[in-house]
Amino acid sequence: MKINPFEVVGDAVRKAHVHLITKTDEYSRHPVQRRIMMASAGLTMTTMFVAQAHADGFADMGTKAADQGDSLKDSFGKLFAVMGFGGAGWGGMNMWKKTQQGENSRITGTQIWGPLLGGAALGATGFMMTTAGETVGIDAGQQGVVP
Repeated sequence: MKINPFEVVGDAVRKAHVHLITKTDEYSRHPVQRRIMMASAGLTMTTMFVAQAHADGFADMGTKAADQGDSLKDSFGKLFAVMGFGGAGWGGMNMWKKTQQGENSRITGTQIWGPLLGGAALGATGFMMTTAGETVGIDAGQQGVVP
């Protein structure tokens, strides 16, 4: 009998998933147990993210937090820009659909200008988040430094 390690791992993961689903259903019936379950899940997820932010002391903790804040700002700026282009594209697609369907179109004006304006706002926010300091002549490494 040959044992396939991928099947063994797959079966173990499936069994664990089914066990977690049944426990979640069982705990969700009682409000106190539901709060305990949600708190422990939140604590687990928090410790998974915090474990990556290792600091050597209190002073280094502030430096690490500032570095992570700058990285988060850049990531959110790019994400907002992408979501802005997506929203504007969605509004443009709705505009195109309305012109193709003519008078029988079920697309309203709100479904056109809503995504266009939302996409423009998100794109502008993303643009400002990624280029705000650089356009006034401040290097990325010098932001927040008092002369």
